[in-house]
Amino acid sequence: MKSVVKIWWWALAIKLVLAALIPLSEDEAYYWVWSKHLQWSYFDHPGMVAWLFWLGHFFEPLGQAVRWPSVIMGHLTLLIWIFILKKWLPGEDLQNKSRYWLWLALSSPMIGFGSLLATPDVPVIFFWSLATFFVGEILARQRPRDYLFLGVSLGLGFCSKYHIVLFILSLVLWLLLERRWKEISLRGLMLTVLAGAVCSFPVIWWNYKNGFQSFRYQLDHGFGDTHWEFFWTYSYLLGQVLLLGPITLWMAAKAKPGSGFRFLIYTAWCPLGFFVLSSFRGTAEVNWPIVAYPAVYALAVFASTQLKYLWWTILPWAALAIAVLAQTFFPYTNQFPDRISETHHFDQILPLVKTYSPIYYGNYQMASRVWYEYKTPTKKLYQINRHDLFDEMQQGPAEESHFYVAKESWVSWPAWMTEEKYQISKVLEIPPKFTFYEVTKK
Repeated sequence: MKSVVKIWWWALAIKLVLAALIPLSEDEAYYWVWSKHLQWSYFDHPGMVAWLFWLGHFFEPLGQAVRWPSVIMGHLTLLIWIFILKKWLPGEDLQNKSRYWLWLALSSPMIGFGSLLATPDVPVIFFWSLATFFVGEILARQRPRDYLFLGVSLGLGFCSKYHIVLFILSLVLWLLLERRWKEISLRGLMLTVLAGAVCSFPVIWWNYKNGFQSFRYQLDHGFGDTHWEFFWTYSYLLGQVLLLGPITLWMAAKAKPGSGFRFLIYTAWCPLGFFVLSSFRGTAEVNWPIVAYPAVYALAVFASTQLKYLWWTILPWAALAIAVLAQTFFPYTNQFPDRISETHHFDQILPLVKTYSPIYYGNYQMASRVWYEYKTPTKKLYQINRHDLFDEMQQGPAEESHFYVAKESWVSWPAWMTEEKYQISKVLEIPPKFTFYEVTKK
């Protein structure tokens, strides 16, 4: 295992350097704003990502190292899986298969390169992985502390992203379909439930105090449509095949692990299958089943006797990661999707704050990026685009009778501006998609 651990350490060092150099993404800047207004939870997501950014404030003088706590947590996830593999893989195959699993994980655009970005996905995968480890410990030893730590992992996972509930669904399906419930101690299970309830209390309490608005928003986001579009399901399935790799998926599907390892079948396929079903009620984003990826990789290396074929998954994603890094530091093409080039979206908007005041912005990403770059509080135009933290902080329309607005050209003005009398004048066109306005209340 020495070579595997060595790869892990080298990868951590590279990640920390890159994380300090890569500009914050739009969503990361928004989560950083959260960390300036710490709460138990938020309308969009639970609070763990904001708490990690808060820990990173100490590192802000070092470029973008504010995301280091998240990057370290994401990399520790890989170490947890090394221990999981060490427990379940045959001894003679451990070194080689663990190495392939690590290369799959490091090259993955989701749990490898993607973990350089501080998002809610990072902590939820970490706590999902911890929960997987403690399920294995419970089966092996039946110690009360493992039941306790399982509950802590699930509770803190709930404070990271609501998708952790799919771990519980996977666990229940495994217990029922594999008939393993007799191996679970009732007292231990009660300890898990108690620890989970205590550790998830911040999110539950915040939602109780705020009319369960976060729960309702996420349910509506995933299941809110009353019709079905073929593209939702097609794009989700195609995205998973491309991200995981056809060969990796085929190897994982063929895996026939022993009874002790079969739990991973459920944690791998349950999240992937759940969002297939949800795609019939709304758009299923490709990152939603990300918690399943480590287990899919584990099943692939467990089943395969021809591990060399996994390079057909590893090398293309590694090459793309290098291309994305080059685009991030030295933009050379407009052919990448907007999501990849987003760190430069607002470069032309940023200098406006030095000339015009006050400025309101047309979405939370824009306002957050300006706030982060200049370390000066900014405002989003109230009720423009969807509801977010800026609406809660401002709690009303602009108080000034004269102000400026930067927004995407196609975004509609909020209702309160059309109901009252405002004179709106175009000041600047900022290609390719922004317009800067002067607004005066009559």
